[in-house]
Amino acid sequence: MTISTVTKQKVRTELVSFEEIILEHLFKIPDYQRGYSWEKRQLEDLKKDIENLYTKSYRHFTGTIVATETGSNNLFHIVDGQQRLTTLIILLSEANKILNEKTIEETYIKRGDFGREKYVLETNEETKDFFKSLIQKNESPTPKVKSHLRIREAQTFFSKWFSNNEVDVQKVVDIVTQQFGFIFFTPQDSKEIGIMFEVINNRGKALSELEKIKNFFIYYASIHGYDEFRKEINTSWSDILVNLSNAHIYSNNDENSFLRNCYLVFFDTNKTKSWHVYEQLKLRFNPEETDEKIIKNDYNSISSFVSFLKNASLHYSYLFNRNTFNDNYDKSFKNEISKTLTQIRCQPTKASIMPLFIATMSYLDEQPENTAKMLQLLEIVNFRVYLLPKITSRADSMQGDMFKWAYWLYHDRNWHSSNFEDFFYTQYGQLKIEGGIFDRISLDIIGFTKHNCSEKKLIQSLTLDEDEADDYYHWKGIRYFLASFEEYKQEEKQQTFDIQNILKQRADVTVKNNDFLSLEHIWAANNKYYDFEYYPKEKRRLGNFVLLGLSKNIQLSNNDIPHKIEELNNDYGYISLRQVADLNEILKRAISFLVNERNWKVKKKNYYKELSTFINDKRETEMITFALKRWALPNEKLENFIKVDSFNRQDANESFILKNR
Repeated sequence: MTISTVTKQKVRTELVSFEEIILEHLFKIPDYQRGYSWEKRQLEDLKKDIENLYTKSYRHFTGTIVATETGSNNLFHIVDGQQRLTTLIILLSEANKILNEKTIEETYIKRGDFGREKYVLETNEETKDFFKSLIQKNESPTPKVKSHLRIREAQTFFSKWFSNNEVDVQKVVDIVTQQFGFIFFTPQDSKEIGIMFEVINNRGKALSELEKIKNFFIYYASIHGYDEFRKEINTSWSDILVNLSNAHIYSNNDENSFLRNCYLVFFDTNKTKSWHVYEQLKLRFNPEETDEKIIKNDYNSISSFVSFLKNASLHYSYLFNRNTFNDNYDKSFKNEISKTLTQIRCQPTKASIMPLFIATMSYLDEQPENTAKMLQLLEIVNFRVYLLPKITSRADSMQGDMFKWAYWLYHDRNWHSSNFEDFFYTQYGQLKIEGGIFDRISLDIIGFTKHNCSEKKLIQSLTLDEDEADDYYHWKGIRYFLASFEEYKQEEKQQTFDIQNILKQRADVTVKNNDFLSLEHIWAANNKYYDFEYYPKEKRRLGNFVLLGLSKNIQLSNNDIPHKIEELNNDYGYISLRQVADLNEILKRAISFLVNERNWKVKKKNYYKELSTFINDKRETEMITFALKRWALPNEKLENFIKVDSFNRQDANESFILKNR
């Protein structure tokens, strides 16, 4: 029985070899299928399957391939099994580089006369050109998206395997082409294919929500005969994936987060629904719809959303990749926008402001000045409400308001105060608004920030009370805070500091020409630990920490404070930091204070505790003064703070002193 006879019967009950499936047939992966996604784990499993058959002669069940006939030149569309089919073609292509057998190339790679070749497998639009160049033409293209990287990784995996002289490459080819057995199924009914699409989309290696909706939109377009729309989706999705790749977004979780934020801005501010975008869109857009008016409206809505995703992905790349913004944006307020993007990029938590970021950036070309101002406001609210310690119990608290304002900012583009009364009620009071939607949302955000992080709360968040067990070493925002502090101190000296240095990981550091900004104690964590019953408060305070440009091979000691400060100031790194250099002067003042005002004659255990207390007070006074200036809201005066003084308290529990207690 030939394979052609088999396909007309819809399904063949016995196992079919890979050679029988491929022979005299061509295959195309439809655009509603995901890009290539196999990782090392799946490749290792395939390798083990092959090795287990070295001494066997029977046909091994390898999986199911579901395909539909197109009615032209024996071309089949792959509905299921595309990952395994693609992988086996990559494997055979690499094997043929060693065996150089014309039969392998003509059967599994390409057929036909030179210049008129037909490739046995054409992948979907996302990977088609890259796959053809790398696998079928043996060229060296540059990967642009995640699926390209996966294809190259698979090629490298098999190349390394076959380079082992102990591997019988011909045996591997024989096993793959003859002993791998498949069930080959070719459904004919379009409804049956639709059901299979849904089942396949929700099993196997997990797809991201973004991949699912792309598949769904293309399927929707195909069902309703919108061929041009299908091409539009493919073109836009290629741009989306390239932009997300430039933004270093590769994982399903990161893609899902991007999609959730877009859904919240474009469709619905409901947080619960945003966790299930694919399901929500299937409820909105029914492929079985027959009413032409509804179909047309759905088409317009999907088209607008795809365009929105494309623009949002570009703005993501602007945020997460400095070079992308600097190389592509050339309009007004570039410097202001670039600086704020860098600051937000360096903030370790930004989930709550991302919908507002997307909505704000949608105005970038038409209102760059308002965009710049709103970005600066977002950096402030994110720091004061979501990044400072002790302000909210969770990083995602009070997100409902933020999501609502993002939705309004994007959709109410023509809102203006002239259409309303002189005063406009917000949830933070009766406020006078003059201007457009940016002015309205800005007032809401300012009220929200003041309500949740007043001046006193900001000060309290940066100081430890006597009864608090917190440790600023574990504050997720401390590196961003200290880097911002360093930037401020360098500017005072007409010098510059690249705050993006804090994004470097220790793994990025080399011994000679790169530094990792390490978080270091001034009073070392293990110094004098035997003299105190518990981890002293002074070691846990914000003032006890500095950033240090630390070379990979340096280990700091647990010396006493004077020796530790000397050690911190040694030329261990290549990044010169003012906050470290200033410690020498603070130490001199601290020693003078202890001798002249605290009457220390002998250095007993509490000498070092009080030495640390003075240093922390002086540093925290400077840090808090800086923070009140750096993260003040527009027209906000934060002038009530005097200093931190643990030796002369206004309050038995708090160490800071205010003007109006």
